[in-house]
Amino acid sequence: MRFVIIRTLRAFLTIWGVITLTFIATRIAGNPIDNFAPEGLSNEEYNYLMEYFGLNESYFVQYISYFKGIIEGNFGFSYFSFQPVTEVFFSKLPNTLALFGYAFLVSLIIGIPLGIYAAIYRNSILTTFIMALAFTGYAIPNYILAIFAILLFSFTLHLLPTVGLETPYHYIMPVGCLAMSMLAGKIRYSRSAMLDVLNEDYIRTARSKGLSERIVIFKHAFRNASMPIVSILGLQIAGFIAAVVLVEAVFAIDGIGNLIVKAAIFSNYPILQYGVMLWGSIVVLATLLVDLTYALLDPRIRVN
Repeated sequence: MRFVIIRTLRAFLTIWGVITLTFIATRIAGNPIDNFAPEGLSNEEYNYLMEYFGLNESYFVQYISYFKGIIEGNFGFSYFSFQPVTEVFFSKLPNTLALFGYAFLVSLIIGIPLGIYAAIYRNSILTTFIMALAFTGYAIPNYILAIFAILLFSFTLHLLPTVGLETPYHYIMPVGCLAMSMLAGKIRYSRSAMLDVLNEDYIRTARSKGLSERIVIFKHAFRNASMPIVSILGLQIAGFIAAVVLVEAVFAIDGIGNLIVKAAIFSNYPILQYGVMLWGSIVVLATLLVDLTYALLDPRIRVN
């Protein structure tokens, strides 16, 4: 319980730090009124907009008001669409979650078994192909792979659509391109973790007892190799917004990645603040989940 409480307090302090730094950074970036106000705006109208959005107050007053709004669940309105921030985000979140969720699931189902196979049969021809696939996924950025896929499957072969996520066929290229980089990480981490474990004495002891290779691999080896694998899974889940931003841009997918980028360009404070806070919270909570999973897998960690 002490371990859980300490880790949870650290997580909330980190989220508070993210909120505070985001607030400071957005104010330094510039005045949003200058970006969305029409030309020829009079001083009276300009001052009215500043007062309406609370931008004429001191930064301290704005921070207290912003933090109070977070506690109350009021994250403000978009300066451009005048919609509540949560409505804007949740209207675009399904596309991003669907894109990342399918890609993560595909990479999970394929990547970890391939990594385990590559560790067990390290000298086989199939292992050589698997590792070549992993290095390719690391070497080629997903947006480059996306452009290549569009040129091949859309413009040359005329097989797949390129814009949006309207039909199941629209998912094939963006999910495949996004899954490629995540697949590479899972293959390499699971292979390295299994290689470290397979050389341990307790694995040789398990085999000498006459246990089947399946039990040795999955009950003894894989469980002890799972901690590094959990790390990469947590990092990939935490960084899902960063992963999808460029893929969304290439395939013109209306998701939260594009939304945050546009908010940063045009100093749309409420959208940007909520996006970074949401992203930071997901990263912190995913890290907390990884820590708790570590403690579950290895009780020695709970004393630290």
